[in-house]
Amino acid sequence: MKPKIIKALGLMSGTSIDGIDAALIETDGQDHVRSLGVHGRPYTEEFRAKLRKHLGNDQGTKVPAIAAFERELTELHAVIAQELLQKLNE
Repeated sequence: MKPKIIKALGLMSGTSIDGIDAALIETDGQDHVRSLGVHGRPYTEEFRAKLRKHLGNDQGTKVPAIAAFERELTELHAVIAQELLQKLNE
């Protein structure tokens, strides 16, 4: 039986804290991997400062502040994913 081909979206923000990268691939999970597109966006200086503030700061940081920041980061990831998909549909 031939493996099913699927599309997978990957998002990452590396330790350099420079921004978010996205990639869309087509794969069967084994032998077939084909890049369908990539997209990235740098963080603003303001967001980068917030990220540095929260990294490794498990003492004294209020849970609501972390939750609000996590939501902002998640929304940025969603924007990058949408931008990549729009770019591929052009």
